[in-house]
Amino acid sequence: MVAEVDIDLPQKSLEGLEVEPEEYVPGDVTVSFTDGTPGGATKALPTMANAGVRLKGNVGGSFRPIDDKAGFKLKFNEFVKGQTLLGLKKMTLNSMVQDPTMLHETLAYEVFRAAGVPAPRTGYAFVRVNGTAYGVYMDVETLDVIALQRWFGDFDDDAQHLYEGEYGTDVTPGGAVAFEVDEGDDENLADLEALVAAVNAPSPAFHARMEGVADLSEMTLMWAVEKYIGMWDGYAGTSSPKLPNNFFLYSDPLGVFQMFPWGTDQAWEGPLDFDGDAGVMFDACLGDSGCRSLYLDSLRGVGDAVAGLELEPFVSCLTDRLAPWRAMEGSPFREFDDDEIEAGFESTDEVLAERPEELTEWLETESAEPEEITPSGAPASCAVPEFEPDPEEKSEEKPKTGLPAAEGAASAPIAGAGSPESGAPPLKLIGLHHGGGAAVLDASLYLAAPGRLEVVGRIATYGGSRRVCRFTRRVREAGRQTVRCRLSASARKRLRARWLKVHLVLRFESAEGETTTIARKIVVPRIHRN
Repeated sequence: MVAEVDIDLPQKSLEGLEVEPEEYVPGDVTVSFTDGTPGGATKALPTMANAGVRLKGNVGGSFRPIDDKAGFKLKFNEFVKGQTLLGLKKMTLNSMVQDPTMLHETLAYEVFRAAGVPAPRTGYAFVRVNGTAYGVYMDVETLDVIALQRWFGDFDDDAQHLYEGEYGTDVTPGGAVAFEVDEGDDENLADLEALVAAVNAPSPAFHARMEGVADLSEMTLMWAVEKYIGMWDGYAGTSSPKLPNNFFLYSDPLGVFQMFPWGTDQAWEGPLDFDGDAGVMFDACLGDSGCRSLYLDSLRGVGDAVAGLELEPFVSCLTDRLAPWRAMEGSPFREFDDDEIEAGFESTDEVLAERPEELTEWLETESAEPEEITPSGAPASCAVPEFEPDPEEKSEEKPKTGLPAAEGAASAPIAGAGSPESGAPPLKLIGLHHGGGAAVLDASLYLAAPGRLEVVGRIATYGGSRRVCRFTRRVREAGRQTVRCRLSASARKRLRARWLKVHLVLRFESAEGETTTIARKIVVPRIHRN
């Protein structure tokens, strides 16, 4: 169902939102149910007079001003004590300006709930402000005391809390004061301080320290879903100065914490590794045998939960239902052009189709035993060279070097190249180039023995490194191999705007367990539209 939401703001309120967009101003809000089609309003609820209205979003990201497709937070009791809408105190309307599909949040929270993680319900709304059609919005259940009571029953304001974490907030020493207190006593942070102390204590083992302060069964499920759906902008996504982001910590009456997701509009854009640096609790979990085993079990549970959801038909149905509403969006409120929308759907479809197999393959190669962690946080036995965005990548100027295939490699596979001489390394890269309209990376190499080959391509972004291609193969006999690593839909979308430097890592594990890794870079040219 798509509801219709009319927000009427007097001139003074409009001016207030222009000056202080995050401060509530008074406005009238009317919500109408529909039969799912434009113009099919069936029932209008009583108008919420003098409701609180403010803008939401982060500058440089999802924030838009009031004369653009702004996101809204509505607080019905801000100026009228006790006023609620169908028992709700608040309403969150996300503008989806970072999601060309308008599906990411709905799909993400479906998976969280199916896996057993408390997550908000979602719906859709067509929003008008002073009669002007702003377009289709995501109506996301606000995480507040109403939602907590629905999930867990009574909430004790004196003893319990709901904390919001964003932009690098984490349970590091002294980090408790950086969390926003959404529910509970904002002067008594004893429960959160206890969690911080336990996480950062030197002993005993992590899973033992967490007893009595964190529900690791729920938290590992939360992290497993984030990894599965490619939620790079969450708690377990990746490592960056502005991460972790978009998560809540909830303490029960005994002070035991759970973690909830938020801000999933940029999920499903591409796959994430199922391990790697992220929030401090996630990193500590992977370095601890008990917690790591629990995390692997959670990943298996997520895979089973997704298999039962039939997400692909759900995507098709939801897309068809939203199509007539999307057609009503116009300038300046239409964020994406047709090509960007198509690329968004391609990327999402690709993740939906490929993620189950990627999870299965990763679990097959992992054991529940923890690996020794180096000071940098990377597994000592399989550390991959890290990289930062190169200076030239921050410029739109095309590199003057043309199109080199790879540093230290030929620009194309060498025709007729024979086997390396005796004593050559298990893995030898012969040539590397791009093909298929620059959408495929071709590598020609020689393997000295049977084993397992993995090729992973990444690009450096300001949000951290992002995987753009992956190829795996079990090699049954030694010899020359040609592999094709197809770039993801999101990478191809980027290539329509500019060239990319892809950092490629080739990893070969022989049948005897010997591992060889080669890292190379290749500049992929911009794809020019016809």
